[in-house]
Amino acid sequence: MGNLFIYNSARFELEGFNVNANLHLASAAASLDWYPFNSIWRLSPGLMFFNANQLSVSAEVVPGSSFSLNSQTFYSASTNPATGSTPLVGGAYWDCTRTGQP
Repeated sequence: MGNLFIYNSARFELEGFNVNANLHLASAAASLDWYPFNSIWRLSPGLMFFNANQLSVSAEVVPGSSFSLNSQTFYSASTNPATGSTPLVGGAYWDCTRTGQP
C-alpha cells in the first residue's frame, strides 16, 4: 500500500495576513490478510515502513497594517533597513516522521 499527495497553495491573503500552506503526504505500508480456520473473519496485520507526512504554514502580516489577538491590537512594521524593522512573520510546521503525533 502507498499514498502520495502534495498540495502547495499559492500565497493568499486572509484578514491582513499573507499565508502560504503546504501539505505533503507520503507513506508506504504492507499488510497481510489471514482467514483463520477458513472462516468468514479476516485478520489483517500490517506495518507502515515509510511515513513522510508534513504540514507547514507560514504567515506574514501585511506591512503597515494591524490585527487583533485576544482583544489587543498589534501593528506590523514596514520594512526599514535603517532601523532594522521588518514585518511580523510567524509559522508552524508538523512533521509526523519525528514525533508520530500531531
